[in-house]
Amino acid sequence: MTTKAVIFDFDGTLSLPNELPNSWRRVWAKIGKTDLDDKYYESYSKGELSYPE
Repeated sequence: MTTKAVIFDFDGTLSLPNELPNSWRRVWAKIGKTDLDDKYYESYSKGELSYPE
């Protein structure tokens, strides 16, 4: 059995980032990889990683 997920709201527009973490942070925290969340968000913010990537 394969588990599939659809994840969006990378920048927190829908998840109220001042009150709750965005959907990506929740996923990374759930799998114990918050260091990757920081790494990928930084790359995205610098324009090194596009939204589709």
